[in-house]
Order: sequence, then structure tokens, then C-alpha cells
Amino acid sequence: MTDDDGVFDVEAEDAIDFAQVGAWAIFALGLTPTARHLYTIMVAMINRERGDRDVWPSLELLAVWLGLSRGDKVTPYMDELIAAGAIEKRSRRMNGMKTRNIYRVRRNPPENWAGAKSLKEASLEAQGVVATRKAAKEAARRKIA
Repeated sequence: MTDDDGVFDVEAEDAIDFAQVGAWAIFALGLTPTARHLYTIMVAMINRERGDRDVWPSLELLAVWLGLSRGDKVTPYMDELIAAGAIEKRSRRMNGMKTRNIYRVRRNPPENWAGAKSLKEASLEAQGVVATRKAAKEAARRKIA
């Protein structure tokens, strides 16, 4: 848009808040889509100014963002991420009374990560799954005939 002097107002494309998520997590076939989305939310919550990877969202807040009815419904997806090594969970007493869960978000795949680590690897992995499914359908079709 221009003003009366013919000067353009330009808004930088990178001025919005964003989160970068590695291909290893986006295409992790061993995680449910909801767990992958939860991971993306957790990455978005990292405070870059603080310089660590710790986040401490409430399960209720995460449930709202995931479209779930209650906070306890987030737990299975959180457990998936913990088991995969995408996040680490620890508890800390706050104000001497209430215990707060703190999650450290892993930006890179864990050392023992068996899944794809890049888009290229993820594509090959997915093509293998597609081929296996086609072969299973063909075998079932032959069995019926």
C-alpha cells in the first residue's frame, strides 16, 4: 500500500512468530498425528530469548489447542513423545506445594532414532509402506478369488 508521497509500506514476511520443526518429527510414522501436532505445539512454546528448551504448559491448555475435551486426554500423546525421545519430562515443586511438570523439547532426533531424519528418508520410508499395503491388498484379493 502506498501513502500520498508514493512510499510503499512493506511488512517483513519473517516478522510473525513461527516454529521450526525438523522433518524427523513431522514425518515420524511411529507417532500418531495428534502426537506429532502436540510436538509442534511444544516446539512453538520454546522461549528463544531464554535460551533453553524447557516448556511447562498445562494439560488443559494443550487440550484446547489439540481440540480435546479435557487435559487428561493429552497424556497418551505426551507419553508417545516421551517414549520416542522427542521430549523429556521432569517434575518440580513450585512454591513448596504444587508440583509442576516441565518438558524439555528435543529439536533433533535422539541418538537411537530409527525413523527417517530427512524428507528424502521419509519419502522412501512412506513409499515402502505404500508398497507393503499394495502387496497385502493384492494377496488378500488373490485369497478371496
